[in-house]
Amino acid sequence: MQRKIIVLTPIKNEAWILKTFLEVTSFFADHIIIADQGSTDESRDIALSFEKVILIPNNDTRFNEVTRQQLLINYCRSNFGLNNVLIALDADEILSASSINSPAWNTIKNAPDGSVLYFEKPTFLLTTDKIIRYNDSHGWPLGFIDNGAEHNPKVIHSDRLPQPIGKPRIYISDIKFLHFALTRLDAQRSKERYYSILENINTTNNWLVRRYSYSKNKKYLNEGNEIENNTDKYLKGWKEKNIDVTSIVKFDYYWYDYEAAKLLKEYGCKRFWKDDIWDIDWNNIMKIFEIDDFKIEKPRFVYRVVANTIFTFFAFAKYIQLKLK
Repeated sequence: MQRKIIVLTPIKNEAWILKTFLEVTSFFADHIIIADQGSTDESRDIALSFEKVILIPNNDTRFNEVTRQQLLINYCRSNFGLNNVLIALDADEILSASSINSPAWNTIKNAPDGSVLYFEKPTFLLTTDKIIRYNDSHGWPLGFIDNGAEHNPKVIHSDRLPQPIGKPRIYISDIKFLHFALTRLDAQRSKERYYSILENINTTNNWLVRRYSYSKNKKYLNEGNEIENNTDKYLKGWKEKNIDVTSIVKFDYYWYDYEAAKLLKEYGCKRFWKDDIWDIDWNNIMKIFEIDDFKIEKPRFVYRVVANTIFTFFAFAKYIQLKLK
C-alpha cells in the first residue's frame, strides 16, 4: 500500500498567509490536518474551503506544544493508520516550487519505517526578494515515516515529530521549505516578547538566555550562512500557477501582543522585569484589545539598567567564547 503524505499544521490567526500555504501544500499532500486554536480571523473559513483539509479544534486555552503536536499526531494515526509520511509545518512554511518535482519524493516514500527526515528551511528576509540560506546545516526534522513511535514534545520549542532512537536520519537536500517569518519583523518581535514571557512562566530558560534569544536588538542578517538575492527559482513555479507568494500582510498589533498582555496581568509585571519585553506600550495594548482595566507598570529605570549591564557582560563573554573556538 502506497504511503500517504500527510501534513500536520497548528494554526492560530494565520489568515494573512493560510490561503497561500494551502494552495501550495495541496500540490504535494494527500491530506492536510489543521488544528485550530481559537482563531478569531478568517483562518477557519479559509481552511474549510480546501478539499484536502481536515480541520480539528485545539481546545487548549494555553500555549502548549505538547498538546497540539500530540493532538495532530494522534488524529492522524486514528484516521489514517501508520506507515505514512508525516510532515509537520507551520502555516508560514511553504514548499519551494523548485522542489515539487524532485526525485527526492521517491526517496521519502521508500525510506525505512521510523526514519526522521531533515529539510533545509531558507528564510525570507524583509521581502521575498532576499533569503537567508543554511547551507552547512543538517536541516530541520520536519518529516517522519510513522512507525507509531511515541512522541515526547516540550511545552515550547519542541521537536514537532517523533525521533526514535536507532532509526535513520535522512537529509533531503533537494526539497526545501521556505520560511516567511522574517518578512514581518514587527510580528516576529511581537512573537519573541510573547515567547520570553512563556519561557519565564514555564522556567524553560534562565533570564540571561531569554534576553539573548529574544533581544529587541537581534541582528537577523547574522543568521545562516549567506544571504541569497536570486529567489525567483524558489517561487517562479507558484507565480506561474497564479499563487500569490509575494504579498506580505502586516498589522498594527498581533495576537501575540494580546496573549502576552493577558499573561502580564495574570502573573504581575514584577516577575518579568529582567525580560527584554518593554519596548512596547503594554497599557495601550490593554486598551486596544479591551482587556479589563489593569495598570501595567514598567520596571523602574534602575532595574532595567542593572539587567542590561549584567546581560551586556554575559553577551560579551559569549562572544569571546565563540571567537576562541
